[in-house]
Amino acid sequence: MASLNNMEMASALSQHQHINIKKGFLGLSKTVIYTPTNAVVDLTVQEYTPDAESRLVQLLNAPADKLETEVKKGQLVSVPVGHLRLEIALARDRHFLALQLFRFTDFSYSAITGPKFYEDQQADLVANIL
Repeated sequence: MASLNNMEMASALSQHQHINIKKGFLGLSKTVIYTPTNAVVDLTVQEYTPDAESRLVQLLNAPADKLETEVKKGQLVSVPVGHLRLEIALARDRHFLALQLFRFTDFSYSAITGPKFYEDQQADLVANIL
């Protein structure tokens, strides 16, 4: 599980209208809450090989009506260490999903896409292939 402090999309996530961040004891830990359903949001990072880049970009840029077509292409296979980094914030009830894709270049990660937010049925649909 990733820490909110270590995620590049932390500021975009914290500014989302349906996200509330609660600080834990002494402010050392933070819990992300999806407010419409009061579900805890789990933060993870997955890495992928360069050949998955076009598929990930197509998925993140797909309009709502084409999203199901992208999902039908099958599950994405992550690797332990890869060229691409996908930051994921998924509510435990699967009603909220936030994704952002990064590429490793020059010893740092640079954003390929901006943060993409999915809610309700779209969130559950996209979460099935991650």
